[in-house]
Amino acid sequence: MEIKRRRRRLLLAATICTIAILGGWWLFGRHDVPAGQPPLATLDAATFGTFQEDFNAASDQTRIILLLSPT
Repeated sequence: MEIKRRRRRLLLAATICTIAILGGWWLFGRHDVPAGQPPLATLDAATFGTFQEDFNAASDQTRIILLLSPT
């Protein structure tokens, strides 16, 4: 009886975790942007020069840099 209860709890916990992960991906994992906005950019060593040029070219506008880290 106790083993069935533990399995049921484990299955419920796994289901809740799966739903939470899928919901998080649906909310935050997509890279859709509003119409008219340039696409999101991933900053790495290969794209940094282009980013720096674009950033400096827009010196007359408000600029925001958002850095996200998984740690």
